[in-house]
Amino acid sequence: MKYVTSFERDALEEGFEKGKELGVMEGMEIGRLEVARKLMASGLSADQAAGIADVPVALLQSS
Repeated sequence: MKYVTSFERDALEEGFEKGKELGVMEGMEIGRLEVARKLMASGLSADQAAGIADVPVALLQSS
């Protein structure tokens, strides 16, 4: 079994936390895009939906 130094353990924990945070952020962005797409499907323009869901209009127009 490999010995893990406290430095390595701290680096691993920090990396895990950053990864988890990025995953949550990515999930939130995907959720906002889905909300914007549903708003567009209900009749709102891309500009309106992007404004409400707080996403770039360009992301809605490319999908």
